[in-house]
Amino acid sequence: MKIRSCLAFVVFVALVSLSYDVQAVMHKVNFNAWTEQNQQQGKLVIFRVDVFDDEYAHPPEYVKSIKITAPNGQTRLFNLSKDWRPFDGFFATGWPDEDFTGGTIPGGTYKVTVTPMSGTAITDTDAVAASFLPIPVLTSPNPNGSTVFTSQTPTITWNAVSGAAYYTILLRNNSAGGEYVYDRVHRPKSTPFRSYQLPIGTLKPSSNYAVMIEARAASQDLDKRSSTPWIPFKTGSW
Repeated sequence: MKIRSCLAFVVFVALVSLSYDVQAVMHKVNFNAWTEQNQQQGKLVIFRVDVFDDEYAHPPEYVKSIKITAPNGQTRLFNLSKDWRPFDGFFATGWPDEDFTGGTIPGGTYKVTVTPMSGTAITDTDAVAASFLPIPVLTSPNPNGSTVFTSQTPTITWNAVSGAAYYTILLRNNSAGGEYVYDRVHRPKSTPFRSYQLPIGTLKPSSNYAVMIEARAASQDLDKRSSTPWIPFKTGSW
């Protein structure tokens, strides 16, 4: 009798779980695409897809496929497990220029089609200009990775990027497993913004860090981006 009751309970839980998955109905998709340029990957077009449902479920559980259609008619599918960003809560992937016909990223309207496990597919579009921001160049810390900051509040500096209106400073602590310290977004004022002094308490002594600068264009949804490599530096003892 106990075995039957246990089996019945397991079946009940499975049915409830299945019922929950079926109830998750996708009702909205946000699609954003932009060009990006960096030293490691060259020129790319990046796609970010945010998917929303009425049950706040885990999107990979109810999304069947995500397809990108480029202005030239080429298509590409997301890898739903690889391209899901669990800590950010969205899908993202890049499409390098070499994967396009003729090796050139086409400008125009890109379309995403998100198909759920059950229900109706949703499409969204975003226009992308096939232009790129120059890659920023760090001047401090030294790009060769030899810098040791003895000050607790060192200044990060870089060359101004033509066409950039925003710069993001990303900092991670390599002594703590690459843990991100923060990212800060700034706009230039009357003169080109190309330096940032780290506040007191940001850095720890005798530690290894890495910094990256990302330049962003002035358009509302930041259609062009470029970035430096991660540049390592050390801190002294204080």
